[in-house]
This record gives sequence, C-alpha cells and structure tokens, in this order.
Amino acid sequence: MTQLLFLFISLFSISTFSTPDDGDQILGTWVNKEQTTHVEIYKKDGRYYGKIAWLPRTVDQDGNPITDRNNPDEELRDRELLGADILEGFEYEEGEWKGGTLYSPQNGQKVSPTLQINSDGELNMKVKKGLMKRTVTWTRL
Repeated sequence: MTQLLFLFISLFSISTFSTPDDGDQILGTWVNKEQTTHVEIYKKDGRYYGKIAWLPRTVDQDGNPITDRNNPDEELRDRELLGADILEGFEYEEGEWKGGTLYSPQNGQKVSPTLQINSDGELNMKVKKGLMKRTVTWTRL
C-alpha cells in the first residue's frame, strides 16, 4: 500500500511539474497548405514568433539570396526571406494566440490574425478584414 501511494504521488508530481505552458503547444515547425513555406514558431520574452525556416528556392537565377522585395519598409527590402520573422508578438490567452501580426512577403502586407490549434492538431489563422473573414491552415511537420 505504501509503495502504491508513493507511486501515485511520484506520478502526480511529475505530471504537475513537467506540464509545459499551454501556449507552448504552438512551438515547432509548420508548413502551409501549398507546401511552399516552413515556419518555425518560437518563444521569446513570453511572446510567440515565427520565422521562415525553409523555402523551395532560397536564391534567384543569378545565385543571389531571395529578399523581401515587396516590403513597404525600403530598409527591409534587402533582408533575406530565409530566417525572416513573419509572425510577431503573439500572446496566448484562453486557447488562442492573439495580439500579434502575420506578414506576407508575397504582397508586403501585415494582418492581425487569431491563431488556434484545431482538433486535428492543425494551426488555424483566422483573419478578419472588414466584413471579410478568412482562415488559413498550417500543418505541423
């Protein structure tokens, strides 16, 4: 009986103290539906960010790194896309990550989506712009 009680207390202690922050379930590498970009989501100073971890092409026809040429900030147009943050400053609250921005290098625009992990383990990014709503889904690698 004492051994059983000790085992129960040990298992309870391990599960209590080794449970990660619920918000950390978003950490890892994700791929978009088109399979054209891998994004590594990481945590810094209590907020969540995502950087481009893989692209099908990282250099142009001249062998130069592909850059953020559509960025509205002229000073950032020469930065390499590989390694660039496209998710910035998300905070976890009640099953959602919000308060951050998603940057699209294709058109140079930023939006403020709400991120959720659905029941299939996919990452849904819900964007509202006026009366329009759109959900983009990424899959964990």
